[in-house]
Amino acid sequence: MSLLIIASDSPGAGKTATTLAMAQISNENGVSASAFKPFALTDNDPDQAVLAALANPAPDGWPIQIADSGPTRDDIAAAAHPLSIAAAGDNPVIVEIPSEIDAGGLAELADAWDASVLIVAAYRRDLRASDLSEWQSALGDRFAGVLVNGLTRYLGTEANDNLIPSLEEAGMPLVGIIPEDRFMLSLSVEEIRAGLNGRYVIDEGDLNAPIEWFQVGGMSLDPGELRFGLYDNNAIVVRGDRPDIQMSALNSSVSCLVLTGGIEPIEYITYEAGEEEVPVMVVDTDTDSTMSALNEVTTSARMNSAAKVARFAELLGTHARDLPGLLSAAS
Repeated sequence: MSLLIIASDSPGAGKTATTLAMAQISNENGVSASAFKPFALTDNDPDQAVLAALANPAPDGWPIQIADSGPTRDDIAAAAHPLSIAAAGDNPVIVEIPSEIDAGGLAELADAWDASVLIVAAYRRDLRASDLSEWQSALGDRFAGVLVNGLTRYLGTEANDNLIPSLEEAGMPLVGIIPEDRFMLSLSVEEIRAGLNGRYVIDEGDLNAPIEWFQVGGMSLDPGELRFGLYDNNAIVVRGDRPDIQMSALNSSVSCLVLTGGIEPIEYITYEAGEEEVPVMVVDTDTDSTMSALNEVTTSARMNSAAKVARFAELLGTHARDLPGLLSAAS
């Protein structure tokens, strides 16, 4: 059975993105691959639905709900048979595992399924090989390496000087370092509204459009159309009583307006936004509080669209090493 487990040292490191993107890369190379998440700690794991929608349907009864302490031997055995069927003919199977499963539990899984394991680690400035050594020690020869995800822009030199040498010294294979990407961090208009507890004044246009940038609509020496037009897929956060700034934004092909202070826009703004099919939402908080809240909301960005899978596959193709070889080595 050709099986690769995708695990991580923390939630939100990029396991689902890696699982889906590696399956897509394999399929594009003419090798049919499946992607699954057999275990979950709750019965409403959102990643399960995403994998089913963007990769392949899950077997009946999945995800198998497990305890916080990890899967039992019966759980592991129950998942093994469907995985072996999916891997018939040496077709690669890529399996995402909850980050709550510790190194010892992961090693037990890998042995039971005869699988290799790739650890996805979220980049942080103090990340070193010592932070990942327990995985390497527990997995032994089943340890396929580390994929570091989310390298912040302008910290490449620091990673080259500190992180990479520590991995090399520990003999820890580095599969790649994926840079932070605005599109991967994007939220839809509707996700922003829900996260801010806002209400639509205009709900025309694409409410699933990705928002990559947020700009505050304030006074500036530059024309508003020029400043707001610097980025695509952007939302403008502006006080509800500033129709002059709102109109400048609408003249700049923005993706969304977020009006603060609980103030409804004047009729002329609602008319123009409707004509341009630009969603407009109102939130009760002031502009400063709204921007602070957006910092929290953006941490909930999920892998939830085929476009994000394609983008992460592109990032892997550029910044990761020998992914087809990694999959074949799992057999």
